[in-house]
Amino acid sequence: MASEAASAVRAALRLLPDSQRRVVELAYFAGLTCREVAAAAGIPEGTAKSRLRLALAKLETMLDRQEWRHAAGRTLDLVRTAGGRGEVAIHGMRLPLDALLVVRAFEVWTHDNDIRRAAGWPASVPDASTMRLMCELAARLLPDAAARAGLRQAASVRLVLTGPGGGTWDVAVGAGGPGPAAARIVTGAAGFCPLSSARTSPGTAASRPGC
Repeated sequence: MASEAASAVRAALRLLPDSQRRVVELAYFAGLTCREVAAAAGIPEGTAKSRLRLALAKLETMLDRQEWRHAAGRTLDLVRTAGGRGEVAIHGMRLPLDALLVVRAFEVWTHDNDIRRAAGWPASVPDASTMRLMCELAARLLPDAAARAGLRQAASVRLVLTGPGGGTWDVAVGAGGPGPAAARIVTGAAGFCPLSSARTSPGTAASRPGC
């Protein structure tokens, strides 16, 4: 995934005007400061900063549009395959179509942050309403994730996700039904969703915005 993200960044860079591509390469690939970029390009420091801002805005727009096109194509293929049954098979599970759309939104967000990481940009976080949908789906799928991890003992887990879009869920995992909470998980909403899908480690999740 990291190599795909790096390739996407390089492809988008080639579409920039030469003057803007030059400052991005100097700042993010050569690791120069804005003052050093200006000196290397032979332009005022203010011009270097302006070109860099414009270039990053264009890159973000191009990369977002590209990923949404890919995600839309994959989603339409799955819907066609479902043949009107109202459910689709994805990642070894059968999910209703509304859940598929949430999964796709999560995948686009994840890939966006893969690109940001490859380019050295700060991570993004979805708006609160989108994050809430992701958290609700993650909580709903927690019993399945526990079963896949080999957890067979019945337990009731209280899941507390903090930050925008978060909330509290009581989830029964293992072979038992709902009961008093035997375990409590408290973490940031923005970190839990990637963690629950094995897209990040507990240490990385704890450092995400909103955690």
